[in-house]
Amino acid sequence: MITSFPGFEQESANSYLRNSKFIDSSSRNDLRLIEDLLGKIKFNSKDEDFGRFLFEIFGSGLKWEFMPHPDFPNQYRVTLIEGQKRMFLNGLGDGVRFGMLIIANSILSNNTALFMEEIENNQHPESLKKLIPFLIDISKKNKLQLFITTHNPMVWSCFEKGFETEPEKELVLRVFHVTRNAETGFVNCILQTKKDADEFFSDVHRDLYGA
Repeated sequence: MITSFPGFEQESANSYLRNSKFIDSSSRNDLRLIEDLLGKIKFNSKDEDFGRFLFEIFGSGLKWEFMPHPDFPNQYRVTLIEGQKRMFLNGLGDGVRFGMLIIANSILSNNTALFMEEIENNQHPESLKKLIPFLIDISKKNKLQLFITTHNPMVWSCFEKGFETEPEKELVLRVFHVTRNAETGFVNCILQTKKDADEFFSDVHRDLYGA
């Protein structure tokens, strides 16, 4: 239990932690979880924003609605609408569903943290290049702190490109190299400076892929 939080009053710290969200790629298969989030998007009148962001990043989803499912006529399920075509969540790709989780949680959250496990999972590189600038913008607007794990150097590169000035990068971007000893279970977390980040990710890439 955290009893002190530097720079925060205790109630603010409690709210920050209580409202934080963990997002991993396995959740993309939890269709009810996604639909619950999109229900909250509708309730908060953020459905147009959500559709616009989804379309800009993934090229679909500008229009969506809760509609009766042909296999479950008494259930209203999330449907993406493109002309005469209707696409329910189970017909979408893993990357789009994972993106929906990220976008919805980002829009609904304020003054808290989002924890994302391997943001690049299931994502096409071009979608990832659009998803990360969205996260930067929405984080500034909603005062979100992002904790993102990745094995992909491109993720760091995309975040670097999202800030115009070097001082801003130095202020807000941090890279930590996290390792775990399989025998002892000891976890080591080493801060990498921005100056060393390119070399660091090059080493990670070589360790993972041997080139």
